[in-house]
This record gives sequence, C-alpha cells and structure tokens, in this order.
Amino acid sequence: HYPGESNHWDIDSFRSHLNVAVNKLSAAAIEFDLVGVDASVANAIRRVVIAEVPTVAIETVYVWNNTSIIQDEVLAQRLGLIPLAIDPRKLELKKAADEAPTDLNTVVFGLVARCERLRDVKKGETDPKKIWSGTEVLSSQLVFDPKGGQAELFGDRPPRPANPNILVAKM
Repeated sequence: HYPGESNHWDIDSFRSHLNVAVNKLSAAAIEFDLVGVDASVANAIRRVVIAEVPTVAIETVYVWNNTSIIQDEVLAQRLGLIPLAIDPRKLELKKAADEAPTDLNTVVFGLVARCERLRDVKKGETDPKKIWSGTEVLSSQLVFDPKGGQAELFGDRPPRPANPNILVAKM
C-alpha cells in the first residue's frame, strides 16, 4: 500500500474492474483468468471453491497381507490421495465419526497386487520389466466392491479412480 492510496471497497468499482474469462472447461477441471481483483480476494475464492466442492476420498484402509517394502501407513496415505469418480449426492454423510458404516455412507474398494519373477528370463537380463511382472501398482487396480444396494444405486457408473494411471506403488 502506498501513502495517499485509497483502500476503501466499493461494489460498483469491484464489478467494473472484475473480469473473469473461462479458458478451459471439462468434467474434471476448469481453468479461468480472474483479472482486476486483489490476490487476497482471488485466494479467498480459491479456498471457498476447494471447501465447497463435495468430494469422496479413501479414509480407512485395511491391510491383510502386505509383504512389500512399502509400509502399510504409507500405502494407506497414498490410496487416500487418489481422486475418486463418485457422485457424492448418492451417499449420505456420517453424522458422527464413530457412526457404523453402511451401504449408504461407505464405499468399499479392493486392491490385490502381486509382483512375481517371470519364467524363462535370460541369464544376465537387467531390465526389471523383463524379469518381473506386476512391478507397478496403479489406481486402475482398485476394484469397486458393491455392498447392499450399491450395485443398483450406482448402476452403469460405479465408483472408480478418476484417473486409472496413478502410480500407487512400485514393488
């Protein structure tokens, strides 16, 4: 701020200087230019958009047999970061954190991954892709396991990772 600068806020002035131009719009993202506003206002709008867009994420991970070098906690954290393509309007929010899971408030995914040495590998081979199968665990390996009436609820658009090519782990 500069001496003599007026910092009063006026809605008419704000509207006359504001310019919003949508550059790209898709089902997954929007890119737009917000011109004529202070950075603090742009940041406030960004924070509201992030807070108000309903999302569904992996919250609880149960591990039965992890023999990889990746720790269970790290694997669970990486799974929680995978964006899921689920219509959140088809689920109910839990009223309390300790509320029992039901088919109305919980979605279950399964993940089975196995890394095995290939047969008949030439002696001296060093390329891991020619020695091993299943070295990469991708988000596409998450499989929706419908519970209760979820098969009918989600119909032909079952929950899935928004991007099937996210690398979850290398084994």
